[in-house]
Amino acid sequence: MERLIEVLLKKGIFLVSRGEDAQFLESKGYGQRSSLFTLSFQEALYLLEKKWIFVVKGKKELDFQTLLGKQKASFFSYLVYKDLRQRGYSVQSGLKFGADFRLYDKGHRDEEHALWLVLVLREDEQLKMKDFVAKNRIATTVRKRLLFALVSEDHSLSYFECNWRRM
Repeated sequence: MERLIEVLLKKGIFLVSRGEDAQFLESKGYGQRSSLFTLSFQEALYLLEKKWIFVVKGKKELDFQTLLGKQKASFFSYLVYKDLRQRGYSVQSGLKFGADFRLYDKGHRDEEHALWLVLVLREDEQLKMKDFVAKNRIATTVRKRLLFALVSEDHSLSYFECNWRRM
């Protein structure tokens, strides 16, 4: 990168205001375009860590630690996001499906539907059976597979795919 891209943080939204910056990030598989071009929290953290962007709130520039804050859940989610991006996958929000992320096969974000819904869990976290079944049913209904991302205490990651079969 020749220069850092300015990202404005306004009311919890990461906004890329310059058109050419938005086009560049979009061409690399980042962000969402509606009336404005925005980045997710995990995208902003990732791009900040990679030194592609700088984030400004009001007149103050925010660093990685300040942006992350003390939210352990956000950190675990970020670890999974970062790992999947580094493996070459396109990762988008899974909120509308009750998941942490939608995961697209490598290089296919706009060409096809996501293949997986990703749920981030701490290794010591318990998932109730009814929640497990509900997540699987949603994934099956929208023709996706469910991928559990388990984060251990030492921050190592394990992935488990779950498929629902009709009999």
